[in-house]
This record gives sequence, C-alpha cells and structure tokens, in this order.
Amino acid sequence: MRQYHTQFSNQTYHRRPKQSFWKRFFGAKKQTHNTRINPSRDSWTSSNPWRQPKQRNWHLVFILILLSILFLLWLGLMLFLPYFKMTKISIIGSKIISSTEMETYIMDTYLTGRKVWPSNNYFLVDTDKIYSDLQQKYLLSELKVEKIFPKELKIEMTEKNSAIIYDNGLETYLLDLEGTAISKLFNDIIPTTTIIATTTNTSTLSDTSPSATNTPMTTETVTTTVYKPDLTKFNTFDLKYLPVIYDTRLIPIEIKQTNILPVSLLSVITEWQSMIQKGGIGKVKYFEIDNLSTGIKSYLDRTWYVIFNPQNDLETQINNLKVLLRDIKPTEYVNLYYGERIFWK
Repeated sequence: MRQYHTQFSNQTYHRRPKQSFWKRFFGAKKQTHNTRINPSRDSWTSSNPWRQPKQRNWHLVFILILLSILFLLWLGLMLFLPYFKMTKISIIGSKIISSTEMETYIMDTYLTGRKVWPSNNYFLVDTDKIYSDLQQKYLLSELKVEKIFPKELKIEMTEKNSAIIYDNGLETYLLDLEGTAISKLFNDIIPTTTIIATTTNTSTLSDTSPSATNTPMTTETVTTTVYKPDLTKFNTFDLKYLPVIYDTRLIPIEIKQTNILPVSLLSVITEWQSMIQKGGIGKVKYFEIDNLSTGIKSYLDRTWYVIFNPQNDLETQINNLKVLLRDIKPTEYVNLYYGERIFWK
C-alpha cells in the first residue's frame, strides 16, 4: 500500500503583522488588486466604463468633525474658565515708585477690556508688551515680567538710583545724577509760612471848625505767603539722606525730562551737604537756588543759613566758615560767595 507524504519546502513563512488599534479604528482598508484594462483612444471622448467611482470615507469625516468639536471645546475652556484669569499682581523692588499706582496701571491697561477674548487670560497676556511699556513709563535699571501659572503676574524691578530731591514750588521730583526726572513725589504744594504786616493810619481834626470832619483810624493788613519745602513728607520714603533743592524759578518739568540741572551743580551740592555734616557745622535741611551768579543758599538746622559759591573751592569755603564761627554768632546768614571777604548778619 502506497502512502502519500506531504512534502514541506524549506521556505519560511512569515505571519502577517497584526494591525494596531488606531490603524484599525481609522478604517484602513485592505488593498485589492484589480486588473486594469487600458481602453482604446476612441473611448476617451465618452464615459469610461472601467473607471470606478470614488467612495467617500464617512468614518474618517466623522472622526475629523468630532476632533474639531473637541478642540474648540478645549480652547473655550482654556480661554473662559475663571481658573486661568490673572487676578494677582506681585511687584517686588518698589521703593520710590508707588506699587499701588503701578498695579492699577497694569490692571487698567492690560488686564481689563476686550469683548470677545478675555484680556486677563493667562495664555493671552503679553509679557513682552508689558515689559516695553513699563520701561517707557518708568526709569528702571532692571525689570523682569513673568507669568506664574495659573493667575499671577510677577514684576521684579530695580529703580534707578536717585541723587536729588527737586522742588520747583509746584511739584516735587526725584532726579538722578545726570539731572533727569525719575519720578514725581508730590504735587500738593502748600505755602508753609505766613507773614502778616499791619500798618495803621490815624488822622484827627478839630471839632470846632465848621469844615472839620472826623477821620476814623484805618488799618491796612498785608499778607505775604512764603513757601518752604515740607521736609516732613519725606519721612514716608527712604529719602532722608538725599539733598533737597528748592528752585524758586518755578520752571515746570515732566517725567524723563533731561538736563533739569547741570551735572556739575548736582555734584557740588551733594558734596557740600556731606562736608557740612562731617565738619560738625550742622545738618543741611535744603538748598535754595535762584540766580546761580549770586550763589546757593544752604539752610541748616540753625537759625541762620549759608550762601556759598559753587564755582569756588568748597573745602576753602568750609574752613572760612569754621574760622568765622569761632568768634561770631550769626543770627540770619553768612555769605561766603566772595571768597576771602565774608559777610554775615
């Protein structure tokens, strides 16, 4: 009896790899191989009987629409959820510049408004825009604007070093060493000293004369207001060590205005205040300038003030003042402007 044995070739058969879930989910179809018959050239003018119509993959269309809807819902949640609204502003490094004023400016300018998209959304707040605008509005040496997820705007800054407190009788400003207005301190200037002068005129005629008339006593009062910088306002700031200049010329200035006072003059005033205190003469309360050709008035914590020349040697003027004070006790002023010729009252 003959038996049939199946003969296997040495060829290795590979199992077809299993398709992934996503490939099967998006409806990948098995490709079918069809024999294509090329029609004759004459058939191009008529309908092609071998051309199969394309079938739309509705499953893929449904998936794309669903993904679009999910994306829009996700975007709406990111933009309109209260969780992503920036409601906290942290300002670090503010000394002279009011942190409340800066916070109000940022809130009104960048975090309120807009009708379609919320302006205070974490993803829509433009830190670069805030950085550039703050650099233009304030004089800062360093500035960093950072968003902290999900609702905080953090601002770290370093203010420019101020050198002089400048009072023009209208407003009070901080100036740097180059004479540029850094920021405004006060604008409620009020005269602090009032001088009242009274003049009395009397006239008496005889009552026996027919043409005589009695003239009553008349009193004329003249009130003069004298302005002096209110130094008590600076106690709320760390400004006690800065020289205070009162400019009687009443020249209006603006923030970031340059060359308000010459750099050389600012340097002389700062040095004079330091030398007066180190020399044990007293403490300078404030300076008064009007016409620089007649000197600068330096008001001390004394009953008298000193007029000095900013163009002459300061050390020589200080030594002349010390020599004078050994024998003389002035009551109103000491004038050092004319060098070796010293005048006092």
